[in-house]
Amino acid sequence: QASVLRVVNIKEGTVHTFYFFADLFQDKPIDLRMIIVALSDTHGNHRAVDVPQGDIIIHCGDITRKSNTEEVADFIRWFAGLNFQYKILVAGNHDRFIRKKKPEFLELARSHNISYLENTSIQINGYSIFGSPFSL
Repeated sequence: QASVLRVVNIKEGTVHTFYFFADLFQDKPIDLRMIIVALSDTHGNHRAVDVPQGDIIIHCGDITRKSNTEEVADFIRWFAGLNFQYKILVAGNHDRFIRKKKPEFLELARSHNISYLENTSIQINGYSIFGSPFSL
């Protein structure tokens, strides 16, 4: 049995599925039925995405096109409304609103039960998920 990561490519309309076996990462038991859905680069087109079901969703950046208050608020409402136990967001290089108005953004994300990662990690079911807005 394996944990599953599905990566949705908005531009190509493809879904890539990766399987991770817990014993490669840890010696302790873990829930192997956890499905992680990851997407990025929606650039304001998030409502057009057919998001597969899962337990954790991670948006890996570039949520907006113009990076204004209305776009960010619309994305947060949409993201919060998705049926996932955990919702994680990492900013991208087009998400200037997050950098410019970080306290306002953090409050908005927190109020919608969205975890924002910026050079930080979160522990979920024995996994450590790290997020950074900077490319390597």
